[in-house]
Amino acid sequence: LHRAISGYKNEAKPKQILICLKTTSPKISLCFRYTEDSSSFARNFNDAAEAHIANGQPTASHQMLRFGRRTIVPFFIAVLLLLFTSFCILEIRSSRATVAHLSIHSYVVRPEEGANSSMLPHLDSIPWPNVKRPNVSTNLMIADLKPFDVKLSPGQYASMERLLDKFEQVMISLKLQDQWFLGAGSLLGSLQHHDLIPWDDDLDVGVHLRYRPRIRGTLKHLQHQFKTYAQSGRDKLFFKPFAKYAKTDLNTIGSHSFSHLPWAWPFIDIFYYREIDSVEGEEYTQNFHKFKLSDIFPLTCRPFGKHWYPAPRRPVSFLRSYYSTKRQYCSSHDYSHALEKLVSPKYMDCRELMERYAFVHRCPIPEQERNDKPIGFCDEHLVDGSGRNVHMTRLTLDSDEIDIPLYAVRHEAFKCP
Repeated sequence: LHRAISGYKNEAKPKQILICLKTTSPKISLCFRYTEDSSSFARNFNDAAEAHIANGQPTASHQMLRFGRRTIVPFFIAVLLLLFTSFCILEIRSSRATVAHLSIHSYVVRPEEGANSSMLPHLDSIPWPNVKRPNVSTNLMIADLKPFDVKLSPGQYASMERLLDKFEQVMISLKLQDQWFLGAGSLLGSLQHHDLIPWDDDLDVGVHLRYRPRIRGTLKHLQHQFKTYAQSGRDKLFFKPFAKYAKTDLNTIGSHSFSHLPWAWPFIDIFYYREIDSVEGEEYTQNFHKFKLSDIFPLTCRPFGKHWYPAPRRPVSFLRSYYSTKRQYCSSHDYSHALEKLVSPKYMDCRELMERYAFVHRCPIPEQERNDKPIGFCDEHLVDGSGRNVHMTRLTLDSDEIDIPLYAVRHEAFKCP
């Protein structure tokens, strides 16, 4: 209102504006004048209130006006709470409607575009756990953290996000968005936490070896703040390293150099695979992991933090080529990428970590919705240590993978709807 009044030309500027607010239950009428001098708000309100009472019978509802500023503040707060509640209800209904109308086609990755945000739920509008990140400003400080502690500071986590976003932009520009996917630990994080594994310290993506020359050629021509380094079976993407004596804090975005290595951390590991035959593929590294190409393609979108990224269409089956298939347990890493050295791994029942971190609980879609949906959908609930559902995301998953008790944790207090 102050800006509106100030915008008038002098000859047309109103001397005052009268505002009245009325409610029906309880019956209250609040009127006050607003002048260009905003400091006179309280005095004008009180004057208007007294005039309102003088013109009528001072009923019980009128008596409230005598409190002046002490009345208008709670009134506005109540109105705002009502509006906020209505907005939340509409958002929930909209979210449910979006989930109800999703089709498998909505999740299929296309070669020239990222996740179709108009079709898929907006991940930045759903609740997420409040992860307490460490106050570390360099990679060397991570050596003081315990095996299952969160490894990345806010700035280091944001650095990972930017690197992954940059890599996705490169793949879209090459029309190869449907040829790369979250792999190894990053895919496991998406399955278990809908995010990076809390105690992980790098990102893993996979792509066919035939595309390596095109990818490397494009990465080399990125802006000067990004760097790459080629190894025998993989490429690394990282930020241009900080200067030797640069000052950094827990929110600084960038990569830290190593005195004995030509790359810097945080980074993305781009793993390349090649085909054995038309059915199977293998990762092109020193430790070969064989997997079925039919478990990967066509790629589908999965949540990784507040973003959708390409992932193997049968992620549980794909991860069986990397991790244990006998029982579900959580293990810390035997190699620290932040320190670039071997470390002693620790093993723990994942349920013992639920007090610290939320885990995904996979559920079939509710029975009343199954008649309207083809097979291939799963409701993934992110559940905290108290058994509370933090959020639910509907995803594509073959029915035989939903009930496999691998790469997910089931809280005893949580039951599928």
